[in-house]
Amino acid sequence: MSNVESLVIGVISGIITAAVIHLLLVLFDKVLLPWYRQLVYRGVDVQGKWEESLDFGNGNTQITTIELLQKAHAITGSATIVKSTNGEITKTEIMSLKGAIKDRLFNGTIIPVDKKRVGVITALLEIIGDGSKMRGSVSWYDAAAARITANPTEWSRL
Repeated sequence: MSNVESLVIGVISGIITAAVIHLLLVLFDKVLLPWYRQLVYRGVDVQGKWEESLDFGNGNTQITTIELLQKAHAITGSATIVKSTNGEITKTEIMSLKGAIKDRLFNGTIIPVDKKRVGVITALLEIIGDGSKMRGSVSWYDAAAARITANPTEWSRL
């Protein structure tokens, strides 16, 4: 075997070894570690549908339906915001959610799915009693008023 053949075999085996190690790391990070975290997680379970209802007066209402998916302490999901005036739906918006649970506290960030839309909502909520309610505060960027606003809120499990 010549030096060139040995070099080519060495390079190819190095590339294959690197690919196998990379696949093992991805398997560990994406499959084994989340499975283990879920196995040992002993915190509250908030997975499922939640709802927030707001009445702004003058016939203006907003109902937000939140779908949470939970893997141990990590939370992902979506939020559908439906705004109405006098019972007529005026706007529907879909948003994505990422957050975490620590102790009895949920901390989440909700952003528009539409990349052309500017906005962000943050929520810090305490899980109340038997876990059927979360209460706390939300803050968001109000594009119409060009300011950051905050309000108390309560989410109820559906």
